[in-house]
Amino acid sequence: LLATGTKNGSVTFNGSTKTVTGTDQLQVIAQGNITYNGSANTRASFLSAGTFTYNGSSTLYGSIGAKGDITFNGKTTVIWASIRPFNQAPTDLVLSPASLAENVLGSSVVGTLSTTDPNPGNTFTYSLVSGTGATDNAVFTIVGNQLKINASPDFEAKSSYSIRVKTTDQDGLSYEKLLTVSITDVNEAPTSLVLSNSITPENVASGSVIGTFTSTDPDANNTFTYSLVTGTGSTDNTAFSIVGNQLKINASPDFEAKSSYSIRVRTTDQ
Repeated sequence: LLATGTKNGSVTFNGSTKTVTGTDQLQVIAQGNITYNGSANTRASFLSAGTFTYNGSSTLYGSIGAKGDITFNGKTTVIWASIRPFNQAPTDLVLSPASLAENVLGSSVVGTLSTTDPNPGNTFTYSLVSGTGATDNAVFTIVGNQLKINASPDFEAKSSYSIRVKTTDQDGLSYEKLLTVSITDVNEAPTSLVLSNSITPENVASGSVIGTFTSTDPDANNTFTYSLVTGTGSTDNTAFSIVGNQLKINASPDFEAKSSYSIRVRTTDQ
């Protein structure tokens, strides 16, 4: 077999050869174009980063891969061939959706990973990798093409996570990208209610303010309304009124007649 070419360039085959058994299969890989001018049957695998041109009237047993055009001239016969484009690395990686509501269960799916690749039909695997942006990799797990969060997130504690993901095609070509996962706020119920003062002297005037209500809530800047409600401890609700966030006594209290009152109050956010 006569061949001409340069290192990392194109390759041209002239003359003739006959390689039709598995033990003498020819493998040709070129960074440039491949031109085959052989006149005898050939068992070969050609992989070109450029174009592939097959001239003559011989029979090819094998496979052809090219990034550019594949051209057959003459009466060429291809047997058991796999003719496919030159495989290229993925070019982009997307997570959709890329946000998750706080308080979801651990192992909940954040979103689905997908890859942009020049080669149709490629398949991909995904992995969390170290590097720029991999700060929060340990918070997540990838199962197939799904990104899952390991533990229930809390918006108030952390509202954004940075991860680094690699997509790898079936030939080992890969692409890495920094992705951001956002946690969205969910309005949460108040967790506590306090009356600023729970003691008042007897004989104060009716309508006197006993104290002021405040609420504890996971969500900052919430506003609250207060009301007297029935239930455990609401025995003396009728002795009081709530105006805004103030608790007022309806009638002047008498220590000798009653020294303690029990009420039940509800706080409701906006």
